[in-house]
Amino acid sequence: NKARQLSPQSVLMLEPLDPTYTSMLNQISITNMLEAPILLRTNKPAPKSVADNRVLVIHSGPEQERVLLQKQAERLVREKDLPLDVIDPLFPDQGVFPANNIIFSYKTIISGSGHNMVALAAQKKTSRRHILYPFERRFDDQFLRTQRFHDGLWANDQGLGTSLAAQWLMVQ
Repeated sequence: NKARQLSPQSVLMLEPLDPTYTSMLNQISITNMLEAPILLRTNKPAPKSVADNRVLVIHSGPEQERVLLQKQAERLVREKDLPLDVIDPLFPDQGVFPANNIIFSYKTIISGSGHNMVALAAQKKTSRRHILYPFERRFDDQFLRTQRFHDGLWANDQGLGTSLAAQWLMVQ
């Protein structure tokens, strides 16, 4: 009973959730699924790109995941016969977050598949390559999000998800 008192009356799910979690939400709230992703937008023009051969590795997750992404970047630059010093790691301990403007100055970006990184990858220009690596999370299915991104769901340039979410909020 106490859980019901603290639960939201309505929930807007931004993307599919674990079935067990969805079932629990359905029991305590009115749930709605957003039919389009919410993409991050920036009003600033993209800065001029750094050298074409630079690779940004960006992640705010655990150290072992950062190491894995760094190794993926090393493999990528070796395949291109580039020196390892073309890799620019950007992690939270550098105090640069949020890093949207930095991200847009790179041609190659390697990151996890958190919601914000996928939303930024969806803004990519054809000259930019954003390589997404999903990680296991308890309530966040990065594998499904990455698949939906590759299937084209995140290709919404019209801001439909944002509009739908705003409409949902207006009637709540």
